[in-house]
Amino acid sequence: MKKRWTKALCAAAALLCAGAIGVGIGVLQGTTAKAAQIDDVVGTKRYIISNPYAEVDWDSWGQYKAATHVHSKMSDGHIDFADVIEDYYALGFDAIAMTDHMTVNRGWTASKSGTSNRPLVFAYNGTQKPLSSSRYAEITTGVGRNGRPMIDIPLGIELNGMSTKKCHINGYFADAGHGDPELSSSGVSGCVTAVSKNHAAGGITHINHVGEFMEANDCDSAEEAFSKVYTQSFINDFANKVFRTYSSCVGMELVNKSDNRTRWDRYLYDELLMRLAPVGRTLWGFCEDDSHYEDEQDQNCQWFILPQNNAANIRHAMENGQFFCSSRKSRTELSDMGLPDDKGNGDYPRISRIDVDGVTSQITIHSTKARKIVLVADKQEIDVRQISASGAVTTFDLNSYESSINSYVRIYLAGDGGITYIQPFYLTSTNYAADCTVNFNVTFNGSYVGNPEIIIRNSYNTIIPMTTPHSIKLTAPDPYSYEASAQGAMSVTGSFTITDADFVNGRNYDISVSLESMPQIEFYEETLDHVDMATHVISGLTLGEDKTDGIAYASSSLGTVEIVPTVNGYGTGTKVNLVYKGQVIDSYTYVIYGDTDGDTYADATDSVLLQGFLSESIQYEIDDAALRASDVDGDGYYTQEDARLLRALGMGEEIEINQNR
Repeated sequence: MKKRWTKALCAAAALLCAGAIGVGIGVLQGTTAKAAQIDDVVGTKRYIISNPYAEVDWDSWGQYKAATHVHSKMSDGHIDFADVIEDYYALGFDAIAMTDHMTVNRGWTASKSGTSNRPLVFAYNGTQKPLSSSRYAEITTGVGRNGRPMIDIPLGIELNGMSTKKCHINGYFADAGHGDPELSSSGVSGCVTAVSKNHAAGGITHINHVGEFMEANDCDSAEEAFSKVYTQSFINDFANKVFRTYSSCVGMELVNKSDNRTRWDRYLYDELLMRLAPVGRTLWGFCEDDSHYEDEQDQNCQWFILPQNNAANIRHAMENGQFFCSSRKSRTELSDMGLPDDKGNGDYPRISRIDVDGVTSQITIHSTKARKIVLVADKQEIDVRQISASGAVTTFDLNSYESSINSYVRIYLAGDGGITYIQPFYLTSTNYAADCTVNFNVTFNGSYVGNPEIIIRNSYNTIIPMTTPHSIKLTAPDPYSYEASAQGAMSVTGSFTITDADFVNGRNYDISVSLESMPQIEFYEETLDHVDMATHVISGLTLGEDKTDGIAYASSSLGTVEIVPTVNGYGTGTKVNLVYKGQVIDSYTYVIYGDTDGDTYADATDSVLLQGFLSESIQYEIDDAALRASDVDGDGYYTQEDARLLRALGMGEEIEINQNR
């Protein structure tokens, strides 16, 4: 049986062969997984993203769970004042604001008797005892919770506390509104009155359960709510008379309790954002227990992201949107999650990090415990993605949605534990006024190159296609890098920066690049006669000799020659590589006739390897160099005769093998 030479390289099979016979023909090269890179979408706009989390140090700051709308028997709650505090402490909260109706919380240990601290209208609940000083000290130092305290968010109150129209407002950090029922307050005017009083006292506020006081909760759809209740005049009044007039009113409830009365209020929130974002007015969202009973506790919360858990930092976070808000029950957004009664159970979806890249206009969310992440703009869910609950990194490139976004985007995550809302990212954008053209003049050894290869990357390492072989039209200001090359030439790298002014002025750039010859592999004279330039095979070597030098060298100091042995030595299969910039750019291979296993010797081991291949009793393939080396008798074929000769060599017979072919 005769077989002609074949290209029979199969690294995995060669490794199998080496394991079965005890010799090695080649090395199976491993690969290292590379993290997926999100390409930059090059659009027509440059987005400036106002990031509410910009100052957060994600590596060292903590996230503190807070309830900021809580009731007790100081007003219409059904739990004693001190017991409410104990309940939230046991539930693992880090901060709470007691916000009883028309009742300013003047401290957990302050006296709760008498009209100076408690409106008489709530006297039917009996005298309420404050928290004892000793227990206060324990809770605020984390006794029983491994030193993790729960703090008091001071001077909480639900303003307009007796209004039947429910135009209620939560106030914080100001002793204002105590004992003031505002029975006749209603609608936007009632909100303005309450907010103005708290504003004048130096506090901050947010609007509560708008859907209830406007009776939008009675509507069966968002369309019905906006046609009957949330009219354009109402939305404009709310935006202008409350939020644009009083900067201290930092936001509104997105979810209240189990969302019965706020189910359409996220749509209202988007309507308000559409009016307020273009004028630079921020508006933050809250999810509130509004708890009156024990089973209403820990159904909602805020996650304040702080360097330290204290009241001053919480106020700063509330004013600047440095928090997330979570809910067990968000009736519209959780309706497709397959949760019983559309209600979460267990851990809320969590965010561990947010990265905003102003160059690429990308927002990246690092999350856990979420199965869905959604990007919203102008009341529309413009991107919905299924993600891994065990951990996901999700990037939204705003240039992908240029036709759908205007002045803001917001993001929420949904999972088995409910929903978590990220505060809005406010946007301004500019259209790129013109292309900025960069021209490359490339020469090689002094001559102009007609068709060079030029690769342009932005600062995100994304390749930007060339417009012509010599020029590129860029649409985004950024630091850029380039790599220019041509056949036979070494590549040249460089960088340049394009600014906003370059687009306004329509400026062109000219970059001159001079290429030089690529290093070549050169062979020493004694080797040169045995080099086949067509097949890149080096022969004429001596059996039993490790040839590690005197073979070849690089024509330029920019290249190096490396001799890489097989797993068995410097025999057949050894590579002579020319390396340039860490890459092999040329390679030749040793062939020592009779040595098929790469150890420089011809013996019975080589016979076993060849015999197994010829008989096909073992399913593997050996590489081209080993097959060439199997031609012991020099007839141009590898045969059973070659296998016999190799066995004879292994038995000690002297057989001459011609290496000079």
